[in-house]
Amino acid sequence: MEDLSQRFYATGKTNLELAMRFAVVSFEGAQRLVKLQTEAASEAFSDNWEGLRTLMEKPDLAGLPNLYKNSMKRVLEATQEGFEILSKTQTELSEILGEQFAALTRGLEQTREVTSKVAHMTLQSLSSIQEDIGDQGIKAVKQAKKSV
Repeated sequence: MEDLSQRFYATGKTNLELAMRFAVVSFEGAQRLVKLQTEAASEAFSDNWEGLRTLMEKPDLAGLPNLYKNSMKRVLEATQEGFEILSKTQTELSEILGEQFAALTRGLEQTREVTSKVAHMTLQSLSSIQEDIGDQGIKAVKQAKKSV
């Protein structure tokens, strides 16, 4: 029974470690996304403020398309960076889940082996008990015949 409780402990410990790694990877991905969004918003605000200030000082609407073009370029770059962060995070999380399923499969295989051994030992014990009972029954019948 000690072996079985040690296996449950080891399985629980492995699952906890995997859950912690999963949480860390998820948190780091979210952190990178928040940093990207903060930097992109800051740059956009700064660039747009400069563009608007220039337009207010010199009301030339010819610069407006460039301002829009630069803003959209930065939006697309930030979106691409965001997708790269999400893709990387998803890959890392998939690897962790793959490890967890592999560990689960190993645990199930070990449990099957233990169960098979216990079943075999139980059948041997029952067979031995059955033989002992049969032998005792035959002896009892023989003694009963002798005493009659």
